[in-house]
Amino acid sequence: MLAVAVFWVLNTGTGSNSDQSDEPLTPVSADTPNREPLESAVLEKVDLPTDPKRNDLSYQPKFGIIRGRVVAANWVIWPQAITVSLIPQSGGPAIRTAPASEEDPTFNFERVPFDNYTLQLTAAECLDQNLLLTLSAEQNNHFASIGIVPAASVIGLVVDEQGLPVVKIPVAAVFRSDLLGASQVPLMASTDENGQFRISGLRHGEYNIYVGSFRNPLSELKVIGISREAPEAYVSFTVMKMGRATVSVDFLDGPEAAAEDWSAMRIKATRVGEGLGFSESLALGKDGDVHFTALPPGNYSFSAYGGPYRKVIRQASVSADLPTAVTIPMRSFR
Repeated sequence: MLAVAVFWVLNTGTGSNSDQSDEPLTPVSADTPNREPLESAVLEKVDLPTDPKRNDLSYQPKFGIIRGRVVAANWVIWPQAITVSLIPQSGGPAIRTAPASEEDPTFNFERVPFDNYTLQLTAAECLDQNLLLTLSAEQNNHFASIGIVPAASVIGLVVDEQGLPVVKIPVAAVFRSDLLGASQVPLMASTDENGQFRISGLRHGEYNIYVGSFRNPLSELKVIGISREAPEAYVSFTVMKMGRATVSVDFLDGPEAAAEDWSAMRIKATRVGEGLGFSESLALGKDGDVHFTALPPGNYSFSAYGGPYRKVIRQASVSADLPTAVTIPMRSFR
């Protein structure tokens, strides 16, 4: 009986076989055509467009982007027409220009060749503003803010009691505000070799003008007015005869230290004692000297500081008749 069952299974193919399916098999005959094998996509040659950045590792871009925004203080009245220009520093006309306005103050220059440029803002009743930029492979994407500065200004003259021009003396302009407790930062300028000065960027309204520092004026206060109809005002001052002082720094570490450190040094002159207060700070010149050309006569404290040096102070008096010379020795703490 067992032998008959085995014989029946072998002939009928019935049994447990996971590789078999219930779908009928397709009969294969001699008339069935042979199918060509599909070509592999990997073996197929495709010509891609040449990309220098893909094939040349030393490739560097030759163009950059300069974009930015025109900005202004809250009190500035925006002009009707503003032009932002990109001018090569080597000379020649602007290679790009863009308009700007209060509604759309942005500008965008794309594909700009690498070079040194001046970004210039021009507008009616405003001072031209210039910003220097360099486009290179290392700096190829700049964002710049450039401001609107009104052309309204006060010009004037400062002379001493003998009628001689006072050179390099500070002059301040402070906006007069009706707001209780409002504090205004003074706009400053210095007189030139003819005793003349100009302070620009004024807003419409009244200003206090005086000679000297913010806390220690050297002249009487004068009031001027600025408006659209009168954008420029004139004022003159007469002050006491001023003294002069030359302060020299002696670099004890030698000329190499002097050549390296002079640009980080400043000299401050402070009037001490009773009476009129005054102070002025100037950058040290390459020759190691500082020239104070308009100091109110009196006793002074001259201090040298900056760079790898401790502050050193020397005392001296300043006269209106004779120049004062002071030498300050400096040794670094390196």
